[in-house]
Amino acid sequence: MTLRTTLMTAVMLCTALPALAGPPGLAPRPPRSTTADAPAPPERLDEIREREAELLAWIKENDPAASDRLQRLQKVDQPRYMIHLMRVARMMDRAESDPELVERQLRMRRLEDQIDQEIRLIKSAADIDREALARVKELVNELFEARQTERRASIEMLEAKIESLRIEIENRDNDRKQVVDEYIDQKLAKPVDL
Repeated sequence: MTLRTTLMTAVMLCTALPALAGPPGLAPRPPRSTTADAPAPPERLDEIREREAELLAWIKENDPAASDRLQRLQKVDQPRYMIHLMRVARMMDRAESDPELVERQLRMRRLEDQIDQEIRLIKSAADIDREALARVKELVNELFEARQTERRASIEMLEAKIESLRIEIENRDNDRKQVVDEYIDQKLAKPVDL
């Protein structure tokens, strides 16, 4: 295999990796035709418009590259801009309940941006830069590990939820008579009209 073939293979893998291995929840770059592109309910759009300045300030502080892309998008495609702004709102809301998750997702986005930048440099160079190719490989490995960590965290969260449901089922089984009696009492009670 020639060095050129190796480079082209690496470039294709690097550009395909985000689409093939996106984390659950917020995928780094979802496909163009997804349900996320469906029109938002008018009340949600109103809420986003009211929070627009706050959202733009938050994304500028936390992900300047995404902020720049969002500002460019605002000028050329208002509907897609609003969709991306809604994603920022979801991420900002998540940051309040799970700041570590959002930090990990932002880190993955920064890695993707670094990979894209390195790939552009490699493509624009006349000769193949082995050091740049090594940097890309290191960044892609780092991104891969970050995504695997997210998947493991998702499994842990699901396992905890399943365990919680098992305990709830066991408790309800133990209290079956009481639960049934209370349900019947509620159905037989006359409604109070105030």
